[in-house]
Amino acid sequence: MINFTVGPVQSSETVREIGAQNVPYFRTAEFSEVMLENERLMLKFAGAPEGSRAVFITGSGTASMEATVMNLLTPEDRALVVNGGSFGARFCKICEIHGVPHDEIRLEVGHKLREGDLPCGDGNFNAEAQRRREHGESVEDEAVFSSCLDTAGIPDPDLIVRTSGELRLSNFLLWQAAYAEFYFTNVLWPDFDKTEFDKAIASFSKRERRMGGRLK
Repeated sequence: MINFTVGPVQSSETVREIGAQNVPYFRTAEFSEVMLENERLMLKFAGAPEGSRAVFITGSGTASMEATVMNLLTPEDRALVVNGGSFGARFCKICEIHGVPHDEIRLEVGHKLREGDLPCGDGNFNAEAQRRREHGESVEDEAVFSSCLDTAGIPDPDLIVRTSGELRLSNFLLWQAAYAEFYFTNVLWPDFDKTEFDKAIASFSKRERRMGGRLK
């Protein structure tokens, strides 16, 4: 018999050897030792505080989500669900079934979560940015537009260094670089060391930042 994995491609000899090994029966001491070691590693990798426990659920992703809602959340809590697809929608439905209040951040397919999608300090969402994105409207306000970018929440650059003798941005941070100062050098990027960096800072320190204004 020839075994194939997803692809399909033929399974390697190593994979077939592992598949032929006996799996520890779950009611034996050997299996318990394996699971305790898994728990220890999970807590270590998660940086969990001392005394924490990890729970392993033998079930589907939906089973894990429902177990989480049933055991960790109550009607007195409020969950924040990032819905980027079927599992996010399912988590919202599970919250509804168990009467758990929740807010939903619905992401477009293929888009990642951005800071502008998250609640502000008062718990409210950037409603204007979210409304405009959902309706496909243009964003004219600078603050709203900035909140829709991947760099939302990150200060705009004060200085941009362009190496290799190139005199163009190459589509790099076009919006964010509106008031940035530029430093051009013929030095190649792999050779741009501390000495070259100091030169760039020295040049920057002599600039008069006008931020779009006129010379006084």
